[in-house]
Order: sequence, then structure tokens, then C-alpha cells
Amino acid sequence: MKKNIFSTQYKVNLTRLGNNYDGGYLIPKSIIKKTNLLLSFGLGTDWSFEKSFKKMNRNLKINCYDHTINRKFWYEHTLISIFFYIKNFKNFNNILTFFKYKKFFSQKNVKHIQKKIVSNKFNSHDISIDEITKRFKNEKLFLKMDIEGDEYRIIEKLKYFKKMIGFVIEFHNIDLHHEKISYFLKKNKNFKIVHVSSNNMGGINQKNEPIVVEITFINLKTFSDFKKLKSKFISKNNLDFPNDPQKKDLIL
Repeated sequence: MKKNIFSTQYKVNLTRLGNNYDGGYLIPKSIIKKTNLLLSFGLGTDWSFEKSFKKMNRNLKINCYDHTINRKFWYEHTLISIFFYIKNFKNFNNILTFFKYKKFFSQKNVKHIQKKIVSNKFNSHDISIDEITKRFKNEKLFLKMDIEGDEYRIIEKLKYFKKMIGFVIEFHNIDLHHEKISYFLKKNKNFKIVHVSSNNMGGINQKNEPIVVEITFINLKTFSDFKKLKSKFISKNNLDFPNDPQKKDLIL
């Protein structure tokens, strides 16, 4: 794996939004107040990043897209959580996750859209990335993307968010797709990496290198609070934590 694609010459003041483990990300602190819209591709049962962002910017609009989080999902999740608690007397709070979800997404300007982000729309359960970029092309937005490998299908469309300030993407199977990431950076020179961390839940390749990484980008066209350094470096921050605290951390 060619790790040099993760190096950066751009230093920014980072802060952590979300919990200290899986679901939390490091982003430029000055972005928070400048952002009008947070787009979140991939939700699951952890919206701590979105919640932290909203807490620090009360006027923020949030649109989360995840087709897997529906009535059937919540029924199964709650039922399994109840049985697990009865058997082990652990994780009682998991039973309450649905109610926390309803509370957060009942707020004004906070939406969960049960649609799958796709490159080409196939049915009514899909929404194309073209539809989203056209609708929000002039919004000062930040994007969070964790869509389990589908990121490679849509990243080339991100350039159409004309006023996007920055974004964070969880890249999967980078040992197979590092050339796609490198090509993306080469074709979009205004998108610059300011932080990268490995996800120790994603596993390793035959060289004991992590195959899932979380990368934070800034858009030089809309973001100015950075310092360009003379030498390149792999970013490491004391706000980084292993996604799974029970597993060994993976170092790039």
C-alpha cells in the first residue's frame, strides 16, 4: 500500500466531534460555526458526531441518509437488546436507542431520509448523488460519509458541492482501492487531507497494514484557516482513539 497518499502539508486546528471511539471524527474547529448544512451519508445507531456538531452550532441543518435504518431495523434492534439484557444484565441503554433516535431527529431542521445514496438511481428507495449535489450545490456544507465501500462509487461527484468547506470519509479496503483515492486527489487538487486515522475494526492486510481509514479533507477554495508546511507528514493527534478500545490500535 502506498501510504504517501495520506501525507499532507496542511496544518489546521482540529477538534473531535462524536464519541471517543467508533463514530467520532476529527475535523477543523473553525468549520463548525461556518457550516450551514451537515450532510451525513450513513447513520447506523450512532449519531454522536451529528449531535456534537448540532450542539456547537444551533442553527445547523442536518440531513442524514441511510436506507437501512427503518421500522424493521428498530424492531429487531430493540428486541435483541432486550433479550441480551435479560441474559447478561448488560447494555440496558441499548434498549433505549430507538427513543434517543426519535428525540434527536424530531428536532427542527434535523432529518433522517430513508434513501440509499447511489451513483445511478434504480428504484424509489434510492437517491442519486447527482440529485443531492444539485439541491445543495450552493450550501456552505460539511459532509460525513460512512457507507461501507460505496464511497468509491460517488466520490467523483463531490466536486459539484461548490461551497463545501470540508468532509470526512471512512474509506474501506484501501489496499484494493488506494489508486482510486490517489486518482481522486490528483483530479481534485483543491481537496487536501488534514487528518487521517486507521480504523482498528476494519482489519489488516497481509502486510499488517490497516485496510480501513478515516480521512478528513478541507476544500482550499472555501477554507482559509490552515498553515502550509514545508515538509509532508502523516497526521497524528492526541484526540485520536482506537475505534474499538478492546482491540490493538493500528498505526499507519
